[in-house]
Amino acid sequence: MKKILLLLAVVAMALLGCTKIEESINALENRIEVLENETIPTIDEQIAAIQTSIKALEEVDESLDESIKALEANNEAAAEEIAALKETDKATEAKIEELKKYIDDAINSTKDWVSATFATLEQLNALSSEVAALKSLVDANKAEAVANLTNAISNLETSLKKWVGEQLSNYYTIAEIDAKIVNLEKALADGDKALQEELNTLKSQLETAKKELTDAYKKAIEEAITENNGVINTKIANEIAAVNKRIDEEVAAINAKIAALQVQVDKNTEDIAKLLARIQSISYIPTYNDNKATLKYASKVSQVVLDFKVSPRECVAELAKTWESAVKVDAVYTETRAVSFIDMPIVKFEADAENGVISITASGENLSEEFFAGTQSASASLTISDGNSTVTSEYIPMMAKEVGNEYFIQDDEIWYTSSDNSIVTPTRSAFSANIKSNTYTNGIGIIKFDKPIYYIGSSAFEDCNTLTSITLPHCIIRILDSAFLNCSNLSKFTIPDSVTEIGDYTFQDTAITNIIIPNSVKTMGKQAFCDCDSLENVIIGENVSTLEYSAFSGCDSLISVTITGSTVIGSSAFSNCDSLTEIYMDHCISIGQCAFRSCDSLVNITIPDSVTSIGSEALSKCYLLEKVNLSKTLTGIAQYLFNECPSLKNIVIPDSVKSIGSSAFEGCSSLETIIIPDNVTSIGERAFLDCILLRTVYIGKNVSSIGQYAFYEDIDHVYCKATTPPQLGTSVFSPYSKIFVPIGTEDTYKNTVRWSVYASKINGYNFE
Repeated sequence: MKKILLLLAVVAMALLGCTKIEESINALENRIEVLENETIPTIDEQIAAIQTSIKALEEVDESLDESIKALEANNEAAAEEIAALKETDKATEAKIEELKKYIDDAINSTKDWVSATFATLEQLNALSSEVAALKSLVDANKAEAVANLTNAISNLETSLKKWVGEQLSNYYTIAEIDAKIVNLEKALADGDKALQEELNTLKSQLETAKKELTDAYKKAIEEAITENNGVINTKIANEIAAVNKRIDEEVAAINAKIAALQVQVDKNTEDIAKLLARIQSISYIPTYNDNKATLKYASKVSQVVLDFKVSPRECVAELAKTWESAVKVDAVYTETRAVSFIDMPIVKFEADAENGVISITASGENLSEEFFAGTQSASASLTISDGNSTVTSEYIPMMAKEVGNEYFIQDDEIWYTSSDNSIVTPTRSAFSANIKSNTYTNGIGIIKFDKPIYYIGSSAFEDCNTLTSITLPHCIIRILDSAFLNCSNLSKFTIPDSVTEIGDYTFQDTAITNIIIPNSVKTMGKQAFCDCDSLENVIIGENVSTLEYSAFSGCDSLISVTITGSTVIGSSAFSNCDSLTEIYMDHCISIGQCAFRSCDSLVNITIPDSVTSIGSEALSKCYLLEKVNLSKTLTGIAQYLFNECPSLKNIVIPDSVKSIGSSAFEGCSSLETIIIPDNVTSIGERAFLDCILLRTVYIGKNVSSIGQYAFYEDIDHVYCKATTPPQLGTSVFSPYSKIFVPIGTEDTYKNTVRWSVYASKINGYNFE
């Protein structure tokens, strides 16, 4: 088996030079030979090894105490070094107690060798990291007072390797690298983003290596214990050796990158020092007359933009290269005796080398609630430093101003909040970019993408019931079908003014309270906001060409609708909006069937003159509708248009109307008088049936047909101006109505089919 695996290793390394291949084979073979026949320590042996390490750790603790006392007695010792050692001492004491408790509680309570060994492995992992960090701290501290710690730490390191076997000890190698990264991060504490990203990549690689190492060790331990009574055979030894070798290679590569990063950090420090020697002044450029800077905030995000003129201006180009390591913004609270500096992390740095101006966007995340409430004042200052020399601007007074989340959001982000303050996971990854991360901190969720996003795809957040608000970037162009369907707690949403398309069912069954459809939107799908029970106010931009089927139907709380453009209001667009009382639509072209059907609270409505057609049932069953101003260009009254509007008292039918449809005013029980203009040629059946208060009707001279039951109520007077009797359906008028026709046409009417039924009621009348 060993030869087979070695042969595979040779093939895998075929692209390497012959010398390197031979070296790799020899190294791998040596590891296998060392590992073979090694035994996994028994539970008792593990306990003994851990107890040895506890004693070594106690010696480290004693040495730490002595070092701290020695440093405290030294007047030249740095307070930061003493504080770091005290913190480490405290952690060491806690670790000692943890290991004692582990032996007493965990390892002694199980007879399962595999489980106990896995638990020991995890303890080894954690302690290795702490020891490496301690060693790194000691190496960084050059004082003689801590030199006595070195031997104690060395003894502790030696004891660790015996916990689960001498050859299963690569954790310490990884832990040392981790400690180096931590130290390098401290050097970048003021924020070089480019170097920090490289460090983050190394940390990720290290975590991957640690996981692979842990998995391989656990597998080997379990197989050795369960199959070979704890003995590592050739097969297991091969697997462990291969993993250890790969870890060594990765660690070596990471070490090389760390060294390169350290060189870069050192070079940046030198460059900054040279730059500082050249800078003569930094002067704040005020935006407002009062010289104050406005810090804008929304939810948990706050930022201020500060502009400075740098002299000489040639320094700006150099500063742009090193600002992440050199530039810092601090704030102080004014009108207070206590002086403390508040870090304001830099979010954005822009350089105008031509004019010698830098623009810095800094975060106010560390400022107090009192500052944002206006009860505490604060000022900010810019500092450029290499750690030794410093150039500082004057302090600039700041004032807080609340804005919307959209002010801060980046093109590759979506911000949100949730009802349970936890991460909301999109139902589908239906976006124009890939999700990099999804985090929820300080009351704000941020979904980060690998590039700017231009659309929210179909059903992206469908059924995300904990979602309460969402903010989209200003690069979004399309929000597609069902994107937020059934987000029953989504109450706050702003459509970016970059959006041109809203799909079908996009916001159906959400809890949005107010919505503005921006002028950028050109198309909006059917049922886009259907059944949004909390929606109260809607403003629709001027470029929406059509409100499709049931766009806002069933919005029970909708009070006000403003339509600013030449919009076609589609069928059932606002039907069953029980609270709707205000409708503004100065530029509409047409209104579809059932558009405002069953709007129970609608009292009056004005149809602008731009509207030439209104669909059937558009205003039917609006039980409180009292007054209607119809368009002067309307060509017809559609069937059932005002059917069952019992509060409608008066209505003027425009002269442009040519027909009145079936049941158009049926059930308008408060209507008292109706004048049908001369251009009307037909009146549909049941058009005014059950208008029980209708007493007087004027029928225009060009009406040629009247449908059955059209005026079948106790109407007192019917004035028909037509010189030629219109064609009648059955039972058009009440038997009790008095009918007046043009003088000289009485006999014609009395002798015309179906008019003859009313012969005794027909009288001549002068209509001039």
